Amino acid sequence: MEVNPYPVEVTERFRDHFKEIYEFLKANSYQSSQKL
Repeated sequence: MEVNPYPVEVTERFRDHFKEIYEFLKANSYQSSQKL
């Protein structure tokens, strides 16, 4: 059984994208907690 690894480019792009989303959510939750 052969498993083809994802191309490095796709993995890195996904990681960057995930980081952006994570930072965005972190900033939003921080702002929400500041309002309370």
